[in-house]
Amino acid sequence: MQLLTNAGNGAGQAFELKQGKNREISHLYTIFARGTFDSGTLTIEISADEPNISPTNWLAIPSIALLAPGVINAEFRANWVRAVVAGGVSPAITVKML
Repeated sequence: MQLLTNAGNGAGQAFELKQGKNREISHLYTIFARGTFDSGTLTIEISADEPNISPTNWLAIPSIALLAPGVINAEFRANWVRAVVAGGVSPAITVKML
């Protein structure tokens, strides 16, 4: 699942997380970030807004704030996820989540 490609500052596209019948359990995701951060900060936001409608309520995952290319594991339960880049002169970051 690709979250954010060659984007500067701002929020990436929101992706609905397709979950199995058991929505009561959390899932472990591996988040890969590469590209030019140029002093920018990458965070991941999740939303519990209902599936199939555009989400409006976002919360940052506090344990994720990357300042350089890297990989991080995060366990969470949400209906939606997006990547957000803040700061930097001209960041171009690609984020993938598996």
